[in-house]
Amino acid sequence: MTLQPVQLDNSWEQILGKNRGDMTDSQRRDRWNDWKKIAKSENLDEWIDFWTDSQECVGCKHHDNDWCQLCQLPCTVNPVLTYKHNMMGMACAGLGRESEPPKQLTLW
Repeated sequence: MTLQPVQLDNSWEQILGKNRGDMTDSQRRDRWNDWKKIAKSENLDEWIDFWTDSQECVGCKHHDNDWCQLCQLPCTVNPVLTYKHNMMGMACAGLGRESEPPKQLTLW
């Protein structure tokens, strides 16, 4: 599959692939970051804010800023809801959520 450059009006499938096997995990993340850069250049910060609001994933061990390392998708992009209906959803639909173990306090 030849990847076309990311454009602001691409579908989720065009940006992130239909399936995880369509591109490497790093390509997926790079393409997501490319989309955010393009949106930023167009002064569409509200779009970026909307699609990077991963509050539901805070505390999950797979959460990396706005990225789900388990699914290798943006945290708010669900492969069913978002791809088919452009609705925000959790990448793992909540089924892959694993809480971070509690951190020890360092007492001096």
